[in-house]
Amino acid sequence: MGIAGLLKNLHPLLVPPPTHHTNRNKNNDPNNTASSHSIKIRHNIQQFASKSLAIDASSWLYKSAYTCSERLVESIESGIRDPVAEQKYTQYMISRCRELIQRARVQTVYLVFDGVRVPLKADTNAERERRRRVNLAEARRLASMGRREEARERYNRCVKGTEEMARVVCAEVEKVFGRGEEAKVKCVFSPYEADAQLAKLCVDGVCHAVVTEDSDVLVYSVVCRCPFPSEEILLSVGHSRFELVILVD
Repeated sequence: MGIAGLLKNLHPLLVPPPTHHTNRNKNNDPNNTASSHSIKIRHNIQQFASKSLAIDASSWLYKSAYTCSERLVESIESGIRDPVAEQKYTQYMISRCRELIQRARVQTVYLVFDGVRVPLKADTNAERERRRRVNLAEARRLASMGRREEARERYNRCVKGTEEMARVVCAEVEKVFGRGEEAKVKCVFSPYEADAQLAKLCVDGVCHAVVTEDSDVLVYSVVCRCPFPSEEILLSVGHSRFELVILVD
């Protein structure tokens, strides 16, 4: 996702987290004066304690599909809802939210879902669907031969986030975290793709940072003339540590 080559070209401007291999030696070298200039600041996701984060929920939704790819893909193809698949991908989304709230002490999480597809990306979306159909056919062929692991890898290439999945997640979010102003997790549906909505939440001061894997949000930041942390920011929200990579002004 995002703009091809953008992050690679921006790499010299990125500040690596303290645990990154580029910092392991030079940060301990008192004679290395360059490090104080190249690594201006270090960040941790816990700095957003008591603040609000805007999450590219479609990115999380896509990853959640890996927990049940075969069941989910086949249920989408058949048009029949699969309760087991729904339980698995909703649990993934809920656990990610809880991680931010309980471990990073984030005050409010805004899950921002994609809306309708952008007409200008019709050709791109058509090509993605073509590749998905090819992988689906191969996944079914491998599954019929009993080659389950290979089939699973192909099913993983077929996953996609759907509006129905988003609605199922939102319903579960409301059950777990409640509704209204006091809810710790809120669901937002963007008119089109989530990027613009993510930027809008930061521009309006509703959120303090964006969590996404889509570099498009950096372009929105420039257009809005409003620098805000984004995924190259919240690069890793892992079970063992929280790290940030941030753009140097």
